[in-house]
Amino acid sequence: MGSEKNDEEEAEKNVTRIEQRMVKR
Repeated sequence: MGSEKNDEEEAEKNVTRIEQRMVKR
C-alpha cells in the first residue's frame, strides 16, 4: 500500500533532477 505513491514520487524527483540538469546546461 503506498508503494505506488513512493514510486511516483521517486519518478517525479528523477524527472525534476534531469530537467534541472538540462536547464543548468
